[in-house]
Amino acid sequence: MAFGLLHYLFLVSGVLIIGCILFLSRRYSNQKNTLTLVFTLFLISYAIIAFAYGFRGLFDPQTTPEIILWILTNLMYPIMVVPLAVFLAYPYLQEKIGTPTGLITRIIMIFAFLVVVFNWGVIFTSDIEYTYIDVFGLTHYSLVSDFVPYAYYLTLFLDIVVATFSAIFLAISFRRETDSVYKQKALFLLVGWLLISYGQLLLLSATLAIIHPLTSMSGVILLVLGVVRSGS
Repeated sequence: MAFGLLHYLFLVSGVLIIGCILFLSRRYSNQKNTLTLVFTLFLISYAIIAFAYGFRGLFDPQTTPEIILWILTNLMYPIMVVPLAVFLAYPYLQEKIGTPTGLITRIIMIFAFLVVVFNWGVIFTSDIEYTYIDVFGLTHYSLVSDFVPYAYYLTLFLDIVVATFSAIFLAISFRRETDSVYKQKALFLLVGWLLISYGQLLLLSATLAIIHPLTSMSGVILLVLGVVRSGS
């Protein structure tokens, strides 16, 4: 076993996310709100990531189970960001259909799906390279491909690009809202999403990685507050 501080924090954040999933699931069963369903599915994928990071502490670094859990987290990243981007883009596409903006939105949706295919392809065809163990006990790896330069960073970059599209659509929603309740809802969703998506980049730092579970939990709470505010 190689449990470090980060592993414990990831498990704590995973438990928090599970609590939020149960809360939103109950809310969805009562209201059948699509927004609630989408964010519940998002939180399920995020919980898998959190527990995968946490359970890596059960195994020694560079062992097969630990590496498999690392691969799982990377497979889940596009699953975490793509559905929300498509969900947020679709109504905007319907509104702008037949216009250049509508075409751009359609391209964004296609691009989001292609990111899943590309990233998964890179992950399954690349070698896993050990890089270092940070001061908090988390083992770091990278993807090495003969065909894709900087494979690991490219997959992360594409995930962030898709997450940024979601942030843009949420920002548009915030800007358009005139009702104070729904404007606050859009703000909660936007800030929460930014904390979660861009917070992933903290894991690239050996010293700032410890902040990630904190930004993660803060972002999840804000998202749930945003979803709750959206209910009528």
